[in-house]
Amino acid sequence: MWSDAVFRKNPMRIFEKCIHGGLGKGNIGVFMSRAGVGKTACLVQISIDNMIRGQNVLHFSVGQKVDDVRDWYDEMLDNLIRSHNLAQPDRIREEIESKRMILSYTDKIFNVNRMEAGLNRLSQQGGFAPDVALIDGYPFESISRMDLDRIKRIAAENKLEIWFAVQTHRESPVINERGIPAPCHIMDDILSVIVFLEPLEDSVRLRLLKDHDNPDLLDLHLLLDINTLLIKDDLVENIKK
Repeated sequence: MWSDAVFRKNPMRIFEKCIHGGLGKGNIGVFMSRAGVGKTACLVQISIDNMIRGQNVLHFSVGQKVDDVRDWYDEMLDNLIRSHNLAQPDRIREEIESKRMILSYTDKIFNVNRMEAGLNRLSQQGGFAPDVALIDGYPFESISRMDLDRIKRIAAENKLEIWFAVQTHRESPVINERGIPAPCHIMDDILSVIVFLEPLEDSVRLRLLKDHDNPDLLDLHLLLDINTLLIKDDLVENIKK
């Protein structure tokens, strides 16, 4: 099973420390990148890390079937189990499954009303109260300031941390004076944490663009391995080389 040593060595501890203890209840965070760079992989690792510590996670998937989302979890959990040589993999998977719910919107119609309805349905009918919510596939450019404010209120009312995967576009290289690219550039004041995924030759660098109200942003020193899709410590990797 998960040991304290494995938990402490997880690169997610670096991420947590760099954003001063984590995202926090009632806050919204985003992972930004072009399509296919690794946003979903980052969301799934946020999810797995929270489930390891006993928290419930709700994964809203817009455009993907439930089985497709499960495949993401299965692949990344297998890679994580292998990388740490963990015993009792079946028991680990069973434990993870019990902490996660997936709501899929294959019709690609998703809005704040459907999000709130999904939360209420799980709470009233399934007795499932999430600690963390992930929203993947929602076109962020279509969200109004009023909608994002409402999502933040929902996060506060439900004591939720909410993470979005946000797609950027080559044809819209708009960046505001705080260094935040579109489509988050006009509503970054509502967002608490913003992470940009920067493709490199053989990996993807995680770059912190916003850390709550902290003016001095830390270098995460984190990379996304394009083969395992796991986040790794850049400093440790350089020592190995």
